[in-house]
Amino acid sequence: MPWEENEMVVLHFTIHDVYDNIENKISLEEKPYIKFYWKNKKYKNYLKYFTDEINWFSEFFLPYKIGDYIENLIVQIWANSYILKTKKKVAYNYININDVERKRKINGKTELIGKRNGLKIIYSLQLIRYSLYEFMKNTQMLILDKISIYKNDHNIDRKNQNIS
Repeated sequence: MPWEENEMVVLHFTIHDVYDNIENKISLEEKPYIKFYWKNKKYKNYLKYFTDEINWFSEFFLPYKIGDYIENLIVQIWANSYILKTKKKVAYNYININDVERKRKINGKTELIGKRNGLKIIYSLQLIRYSLYEFMKNTQMLILDKISIYKNDHNIDRKNQNIS
């Protein structure tokens, strides 16, 4: 189904895994997080989105307008520096998304460049309709609410067991 020119769409970027060649993981002691932005060379616009911690599965929703020319999506991984105790960029890469409108979905694996050799990211990138984005976000919030209610009930049960 073709996109309408004025239709609101969202770029759905999913990180399925980020891993190190050596141990197939990034140490959680370093409290890593991922930051990415896209760059339009003509206007030099930067949009940054980030999470507190890299998970096995992280998803991001970025605004997108049909016909926009976006050359690259820049992905960066930051982690604590043992020496300075501050966050430092450990790896990055450019993911070309010029053909996302044609292919609708891109699955990829890319080796990140930086201080950590062998760091790889497995991702998928697709355009989705804004209505689907709203549904996904509402469903996600509903699931998260149910999980927190379950956690609270579980904690109350534990307290009751400790009293008896």
